[in-house]
Amino acid sequence: MSTHALVGVAVGDGFQARYVHFDGYPSAMLPALRKIMSWGDGSVDYILGNHWESLNLSSRTPAEPDSHEQTWYTESSTIDHEYLYLLDGYRKSITSFINLDNKWVEINPNNTIKNKER
Repeated sequence: MSTHALVGVAVGDGFQARYVHFDGYPSAMLPALRKIMSWGDGSVDYILGNHWESLNLSSRTPAEPDSHEQTWYTESSTIDHEYLYLLDGYRKSITSFINLDNKWVEINPNNTIKNKER
């Protein structure tokens, strides 16, 4: 069974994101995203360049991009996704959210809710 996630950037009060099909839970995504963001300039653009089957760390590079659908996801199109990760390339930070009743709620790295809706 797959855990669907979105990886994106904040845009105004919303976001634009790409789809990740497998391993979208924080214990898999956060280390993978941190590793890719450590590559430096262009790393966020690299992640946002495609939708992904997985951002697996078992190899030194992420899995091959999924070439099926290349649209951007926004808040109005995210009902079927369990997690959202917003990247800030300038600050080198990742903010994690979980989908609870079709609302994005910020979570800490240990998956506890921070009482902050998006």
